[in-house]
Amino acid sequence: MSWRHNAGSDISTVPNVGVPPTPPGGPETPTPSSRRHVVVGLIMALMAVGLAAVLIQRANTDEGAATLPTAASPTSVTAPPADQPPALINTGEDWDAIVRSMVAYSDWLYLHPKPELLDTYSLPSNPSYADTRLALTNLATKGWRYDPPRVAARVEIVRLNSRINPTAAAVFVRFGPAPQYRVVDQSGAEVANKPATAVGNSVIWTLAQKNGRWYLADVDAL
Repeated sequence: MSWRHNAGSDISTVPNVGVPPTPPGGPETPTPSSRRHVVVGLIMALMAVGLAAVLIQRANTDEGAATLPTAASPTSVTAPPADQPPALINTGEDWDAIVRSMVAYSDWLYLHPKPELLDTYSLPSNPSYADTRLALTNLATKGWRYDPPRVAARVEIVRLNSRINPTAAAVFVRFGPAPQYRVVDQSGAEVANKPATAVGNSVIWTLAQKNGRWYLADVDAL
């Protein structure tokens, strides 16, 4: 099986109210009839004051009820989108962008193994296709995992080596030193181990165009 890369108050005052002068001869003694009128007037005044207070309280209550905030409707929480692969650049002739996007896609796919997505960037005729698909299938179905966690491949140089024909190109790719790629099964037993390298490696990628898009057709070591 191949495992190559492959967050204060204001106070208001009321003006004084004038006091009427005392009549000559001293204050006038009110008659019984006058006292009754005074009492009746006082009662009427108190009733008026009480009624006014009730009306004011009711108005305030009605106003408060009218202005009570309505219950906010529940806010729908949008679930974060599922992990998505990086965008593939597989048209045009920006070889650097094309190669780097394919490498990033491949690295993502090893961390989110979905064998059916291999065809997104690699042709089935690619000699390493079968081994890569088997590795992705084992990671997806057998509980295999990278230990230590897989580190993305680092691309240092990309340049066109030769244009084979209008629908094929040979591209030189220089990778930096590779980390260790070690895979274990569910029990922790080692099933694959590719040691780290102190230096990088160079390869020739053959890209083939199909339906206007570029795919990886082969990888040759130099």
